[in-house]
Amino acid sequence: MAPVEFATGALWAVPACSVVDTTAASPDTIRVLNVRAPAPDAAMPVCPKQRLTFVDAPVAYALQVPTGADLRDVIEVGVGVSRLRPDVVVTTSTEVVEFARKRGGYSVEALPWQWTYVLVTAEARAIARFSSPLERDALAREAVRAPARGAVEPFPGRGNADCTAPALTARVEPSRAIAYVEGDGISRSLAERLVVITGLERVVALGADSVDGALRSGRAAAAVFPIPRDPRTGCAVPEGLRVPATAVPLVDVHAHVIVRRGSGAAFVIAPDGSLHFARRASR
Repeated sequence: MAPVEFATGALWAVPACSVVDTTAASPDTIRVLNVRAPAPDAAMPVCPKQRLTFVDAPVAYALQVPTGADLRDVIEVGVGVSRLRPDVVVTTSTEVVEFARKRGGYSVEALPWQWTYVLVTAEARAIARFSSPLERDALAREAVRAPARGAVEPFPGRGNADCTAPALTARVEPSRAIAYVEGDGISRSLAERLVVITGLERVVALGADSVDGALRSGRAAAAVFPIPRDPRTGCAVPEGLRVPATAVPLVDVHAHVIVRRGSGAAFVIAPDGSLHFARRASR
């Protein structure tokens, strides 16, 4: 399967926009959960919708939440002895988003399409099957409990030699396992669905730094993991994984940002899904 060439630029352009809570003054500290911070050298995106000042931006304090905690409880009740409630939450959970919308007191905004999950395998049947947009759309509906769609072009990594690894070689007696990145619920859900579709026998969780070795040694017949859709992030796949040109894009996923009204949170959403916190300009 030949890689599809694409050009960066207009196709990837995502208008920056700001979310400004006008019901309270911007505080010195914003309590956040699962928020992706911008790179240290990243410039503040320009947003035509609101005027924000960029000096003395509030500190984004990341709340520590117990493993397995229900985000709906965290949003409503808070965490810790002090019951601190987050001001800003980023989540891919459709259940949490619907809860915030129905609960009231929160605004919800969609973030850009941020990740494309790919299938890496040497099995020709799987490669051919998911070259169909209809098959990718069906997989997104059936396997992903997050805002998802079948992967659409331009596909990340294609045409970038720095991101591309040699294709896998089919083995005479391949493993019947499909690997996913440990701790990534979306890649696990996809892997579990692919076991049914492809006839593989089981899924196995691996650390991101072990996936490539498992594929090339034959300990796994296939693997599923995410690649950032914004090409400006480079080859920012887990643990520096390089992606074979025959990797099959499966689904695109994005998150939502939930903002507590009255928190004073003001930020600009960058095309890569990171949030640049700022203060509102005086009027």
